[in-house]
Amino acid sequence: FTHYHDQDWPDFFHHGNKGEKGLGFRNCQLTADVEKRCTLELCFGDGSVTLADGSGPDSRTWPAHWPKAKLGDTEFNKLLEEWRRQ
Repeated sequence: FTHYHDQDWPDFFHHGNKGEKGLGFRNCQLTADVEKRCTLELCFGDGSVTLADGSGPDSRTWPAHWPKAKLGDTEFNKLLEEWRRQ
């Protein structure tokens, strides 16, 4: 089991001009620092995620491609992989 400390994370999770995507969030509260270092449109999450401002799936800032429901393990993994292939 690897435990990542905030300071060990990269300055940016995506290189904007490469269009990389794939980072998945689940069962977590994002911090402002994490949101600043990643592009949520290039990430995937479900209804179990809380955004840095404390909002959830009903927020107008919720990424359009993120399901609003809390997904089970199998469904989350399936949808994450489908989204990555798009």
